[in-house]
Amino acid sequence: MNSNRLGELTLKLLPRTDVRLLRVVVVCMTMGFLWYAGTYLRAAASGHYYVGVFGFVLLLPLAAGLWVLMSWARYFSLFLLWALVFFAPFNVGPFAVVDGDSPTLPIWEQLIYLVAPLVIPSVFFIEVLCAYKLEFRWGGVSEAPALRTTPALVPRSWVLWCISVFAIPVLLVALLNLDIRLMGGCLPMPPAAHQGSPYSRSLWISAVLACGAGVLLFLRAAPAKASRLNKVVRTIIYCAGILWFYFNVSNYLMLTSFCDFHGPQ
Repeated sequence: MNSNRLGELTLKLLPRTDVRLLRVVVVCMTMGFLWYAGTYLRAAASGHYYVGVFGFVLLLPLAAGLWVLMSWARYFSLFLLWALVFFAPFNVGPFAVVDGDSPTLPIWEQLIYLVAPLVIPSVFFIEVLCAYKLEFRWGGVSEAPALRTTPALVPRSWVLWCISVFAIPVLLVALLNLDIRLMGGCLPMPPAAHQGSPYSRSLWISAVLACGAGVLLFLRAAPAKASRLNKVVRTIIYCAGILWFYFNVSNYLMLTSFCDFHGPQ
């Protein structure tokens, strides 16, 4: 009996939604916002008052609003998540090091330690918050479940979604790295690549085909009830994301791997 009461009390304290996936995401995001707020408050105690104000005035209300499933908190969370996705690739660069005396981190280590921990959960949270937007409300009274007749736009296949969002960018980096190794440690851009290693052209074509396959997989993983406009927006966002990711990665590779020749010596 006590265990049943404890379970009921726990459910009352957790976000008021019947969707377990959304509940887990909201709890994880709230804990993350609270952690960052605590970090900023500690910085304020060290004399950085403006940083502390940011954590206290912005992140704490945001965590509270997200916990009670307020729509304004959802929109603000989406804004912060998209900002993380957009700015995280800037962590990849020739000057991204552990400390000032360390050499430049290899591309794989930068992606694993500096980009993946921010981008992977952010992209997943964005998808879930957009899929279950009807679970959030503007006022203090929750919408009656009978009125929420519109189905959630959840991806029909999380496997295909993960392949297109995570595996394709990994494959893109692998192809660029392989091109560098075959060129003897440098990365030429077309048309110079066509005059260098005989494999370069094939690798560049493979990279383009991989990105095209990623678009098709991403659309295949789209919700079954997704409208044509929804699929068009998904295609634009995916292509823009891949191009942005490629730009940052290739910029790092070319800044650290110059080619000073126009073909095999």
